[in-house]
Amino acid sequence: MTPPTEQLQSPLDEDDELSLYDIWQKVVEGWRWIVGGIAAGVIAAAGYLTVTPPQYEAMALVQIGQAPGPNGPNGPTGPVLVETPSRVVERIMFPTFKDGMVRKLGWSDDARGAVYAASLAAKPAKAADLIELKVRGLTREEAASSLAATIEYLAALHKAIAKPAIDNLQADLKAISDELGQAEKALAELKHAAQLQKQLPPHDRFSQSVLYEQLWATGESRAMELRRRETQYRGWISSTGTVATAAFAEPSVPQAPVSPKQMQVMMLGALGGLFLSLAAMMFQRRWQSRRAAGKSLVNG
Repeated sequence: MTPPTEQLQSPLDEDDELSLYDIWQKVVEGWRWIVGGIAAGVIAAAGYLTVTPPQYEAMALVQIGQAPGPNGPNGPTGPVLVETPSRVVERIMFPTFKDGMVRKLGWSDDARGAVYAASLAAKPAKAADLIELKVRGLTREEAASSLAATIEYLAALHKAIAKPAIDNLQADLKAISDELGQAEKALAELKHAAQLQKQLPPHDRFSQSVLYEQLWATGESRAMELRRRETQYRGWISSTGTVATAAFAEPSVPQAPVSPKQMQVMMLGALGGLFLSLAAMMFQRRWQSRRAAGKSLVNG
């Protein structure tokens, strides 16, 4: 015989629709679950903070060094950046740069090396010749020293990149200086010959004087141009050498660690414990309702 519809309904069906008031009542009744869950979450967060070492972050603005520009009709066009900021960022973030720095620091197979490699970050700054560099360490001293070593390593790489262009400039300067020396020697000889021609008879002296004046004017003009180019090349080499990759200002290393953030971890632990306790409490209530419904159907 088919049981009446009323008998098919169970407490489970009634519990499937809960009002906010019903939920609030159940929360009030299960306050022990809530307190216990929050306490467990806070304890777990405290344990995490205990076993997790703090990390300190060092930050610096790095100025990119300069190298001689490409050659033009009158020599190099002037100093240019060794690398564009975007290329410097790509270089720093590439794994080989990080691995090389970890070995240079002596932190291979060390927690300090793992923290360094995971935290090293760079991005272009607002200024066209600056990048922002960040790195973390297990102490403030480690963060500061690893940041300084990174800037020093980058400066050495940029110096190596700029060296061929500077060597070419110096070779051109030597050639100009040698040619200037020869031109000045020729002028000195020409001056000596002009003094000797004064001993010639008057009719021969005039023609010789005109020739010496023309040669002198040509030689002096060439010497002046060589002196100008020599001064120009010395200036290019000097300006290129004075602008090297280095920290733009004093690096910043805050006193407080950046990770883990104690307040946030404790709050997340408390909230996590709260949600778990509510879920456990609701699961228990639902399980009890289903069990009661099963007994009611069996007894009915």
